[in-house]
Amino acid sequence: MAPDAGAARIHTSLFQPRQPAFWVFVLFLGYGVVRMTEALIALSNVSRSGWTLSWLLLALYALPV
Repeated sequence: MAPDAGAARIHTSLFQPRQPAFWVFVLFLGYGVVRMTEALIALSNVSRSGWTLSWLLLALYALPV
């Protein structure tokens, strides 16, 4: 069975400001960024050298990717 030629022309994007779900996604993403920043600041206050070492190891791990 051949694919529908009309369906192949539909292109969607992640950026869809007219869709309510897009704004829910943006809100959750922003909330996640704020919470992650707070957590990283709290961890850096516990041990600055451990925090620096963890970022260095993460960068070495991500380098081949």
